[in-house]
Amino acid sequence: MNRKNFTITKEDIIANESNWLEGLRYKFEYFALTVVFKDKVNNNEIRWTDEYNKRIIGKIAKLIYPSKRTNDFSKSLSPHSYYEKDIRSKFKNFTDQSPHHIHALLQIEKRRSFKIWDYHKNEISERLKKDLLSVDTVQSIEMKIISAGMIEGWLKYIQKGKIF
Repeated sequence: MNRKNFTITKEDIIANESNWLEGLRYKFEYFALTVVFKDKVNNNEIRWTDEYNKRIIGKIAKLIYPSKRTNDFSKSLSPHSYYEKDIRSKFKNFTDQSPHHIHALLQIEKRRSFKIWDYHKNEISERLKKDLLSVDTVQSIEMKIISAGMIEGWLKYIQKGKIF
């Protein structure tokens, strides 16, 4: 934080948020999730964000909380999710064919995380993978556990170029 001007930067916010999340590791497991969507009609941020929140997070919530109303839990499972399409950088050469995709940080209770993660194989559970790939608009998914101390790095990556 720049004390001279009393301004809070984006980096300050990310650092504080990641420190807070790291402090909750005793209760939660954190996962990095990227969902790539197939091109369809109505290709815009609202459409794909809605698709992610309703269909992807909805399936995860149903798997974790099968007997509960999943809408009550959906927002808390993915507190950070960011849409991207054709983000340009000096290091990557994108074309107009760059896919619509969402990067997210999933926050799952440790006692329930085995339902979405196979700890023996160190990969997404077969059940969840099958469920997510059954969504007709999903092209691919990638999920990994975020190691201790690495939340800040993932938040910086997924929020690149985004304004709070």
